[in-house]
Amino acid sequence: MNPLPSLPTDNLYKFCAISGLVIVIFVGYTTWQKWSDLRQRGEAIEAEAEAMKLSVGWWQTLERERSEALKTLAKSDPTMPTIVLNGDPIPRDQFWNYLDNREKEIETGRLKTVDSVARFGKIVSLQQEMIWMLWVAGGSIAFGLLLMGYGFWNWRAIQLKQDTLLEMQLKK
Repeated sequence: MNPLPSLPTDNLYKFCAISGLVIVIFVGYTTWQKWSDLRQRGEAIEAEAEAMKLSVGWWQTLERERSEALKTLAKSDPTMPTIVLNGDPIPRDQFWNYLDNREKEIETGRLKTVDSVARFGKIVSLQQEMIWMLWVAGGSIAFGLLLMGYGFWNWRAIQLKQDTLLEMQLKK
């Protein structure tokens, strides 16, 4: 005969049930918070990419202007003091400064295009991070639900037995 009473296993099952519930709530909240953060970062990157699309058109316009300016220079009379470009006369000595400024603006546009490719890589990285986060969160929530179900199921089974035992003791 064992002089020690049986261990209170119902407390263990209560702990499992409540721990599972806490896991589900905590993981659900943190997943929602992280998802919102990633979505906001993605929207910011997409907004920058949209602004980039507008500047790419501007950059292409600059390249056309530069090309037209060089064609105009090639066709112009070298003895004339000005070169007429798009209806505007430009002094011949300032023409190269004009072209240098256009070159700098075009180079800036090219760098922005390279930057937009990097932004696309960031969007892909964010999508992969979201997928990984959802898998981890799904696994954690599944574990929490299993733990919660196990705890509540066994706690209920033991509680029913304890209730019948108490009823029998009261009838005596």
